[in-house]
Amino acid sequence: MRTTPTVLDGLALLTATADDLVVATVRDTHLAIVDRITTPLRGATGLEQRPPGITDLVYTIIGGSLRGAGKAVEAVASTGLGPRLEGHASGRFVSAAVNGLIGEELATDRPHMGIRMSVRLAGRDLTYTEFGSAFPAATGNVAVLLHGLCEDESAWSAHRDRLGTTYAEELTKAGWTVLTLRSNSGLPVATNAGTFDHLMHRVHTHWPVPVERMALIGHSQGGLVMRTATAMSDAPWVGTVTDLVTLGTPHHGSHIARAATAGSGALQRLPETAAFARILERRSVGIRDLDKGLPLEVAVPDHIRVRLVSASLGQRASGWVATAAGDLLVQPQSALGARKGRRPLTATNTLHLGRAHHFSLLNDPRIHEALREWLA
Repeated sequence: MRTTPTVLDGLALLTATADDLVVATVRDTHLAIVDRITTPLRGATGLEQRPPGITDLVYTIIGGSLRGAGKAVEAVASTGLGPRLEGHASGRFVSAAVNGLIGEELATDRPHMGIRMSVRLAGRDLTYTEFGSAFPAATGNVAVLLHGLCEDESAWSAHRDRLGTTYAEELTKAGWTVLTLRSNSGLPVATNAGTFDHLMHRVHTHWPVPVERMALIGHSQGGLVMRTATAMSDAPWVGTVTDLVTLGTPHHGSHIARAATAGSGALQRLPETAAFARILERRSVGIRDLDKGLPLEVAVPDHIRVRLVSASLGQRASGWVATAAGDLLVQPQSALGARKGRRPLTATNTLHLGRAHHFSLLNDPRIHEALREWLA
C-alpha cells in the first residue's frame, strides 16, 4: 500500500471534489430554481415532472468528463509517479488543510492521503527506534506540541521571521527536549486522543533517558486531544505530565462550528439551498467535535497543572467584541473554560491576549514569558 501521496493524488481528489461538490451544487441549485419557477406552468399543462432538457445534458457531460478525467488521473497516481505532495511547503499546507476538512473520509477512502499521527523532525515521521539518534542530547524533561485543526507541525513556526524565535526554540534553551507532532485533525477528537495516548506511551517507553517530566502544549483542537488523552489513559506516561497548556482551545465549543451546524440545518429547508447544506454536512467529524467542546467529565488528573490561554480582537476577555468575534474562531469564554451556562473548568493559571487572533497564539512574546514562568 502506498503511504506517500503525490501531486497526482491531490489532483485526483480535486477532480472528484469538483464533481461531487461544485458541479453537483450548481446543478441541483439551478434545477431547483427552474422547478420553482416552472411548477405552476407544469400544473397548468398537466405535466407532473419537468421534462429533461439541454441543461440536464450539459451537466451530465460535465460530470461525466470530470469523473472520466479523475479515473485517468487516479490510474496514473496509483503507480506512485510524480512529485510528492508534501515535497514543498504549499503541498504540506494543502495536505494538512484537506485532512482537517475531510480527514475521516480520507482515512477510509484514500488512506495514503490521510495523515498518521507521529513525532515529526525535519519534515518526516520518526519511529520510536530513532529517538536516540534523532535526539542525541535528550533530557528527562519532554515538551510535546500538538497543532490545531487544518494545521501541521510547521504552524509552530508562525511569526518567527518577526520574533526571531519559537516556543520550541525557547523551551530547548530552558532544558526541555521538544517534540512536535502532526495529526489528521479531521478525525474525531476521541480517536486522535487514543492515538496520542499510544504515541506518548511509545515515547515514555523508548526515550533515551528516563522521562522525569512532560509538558503538553496544544493549540486549539490540539488542546482538546491532549486533555482527552490525559483523562482517558492510565498509562505510566500520564503520571509524568506536570503541565497542560492550551492555547485558544474551544473547551466549551466554538461559535463558528455552532454556526456551521445551524447553517446546515437552515439551508436544508429549501430545495434551492439544500445543495449548499451538503457542502457543510461533508465537514469532518473533527470539525463537528468543535461544536460543543468537551464535557467537564473529561477531567484532567489532579496532579497536572492546567494553564488556559485565550485571545480576542478586542483588548478584554469580556465585552461585545470578545462575545461576537473572540479570536475569530474561539471566544475567550470557551478558551478559558468559563462559558455562561457551562460548569467552569478549573485552571491553575489563565492568560488572555488582547488585540490578538487565533493564530497569534502560535507564537507570541506574552506566551513566551508565561511558559518561562509556568515551566520553570
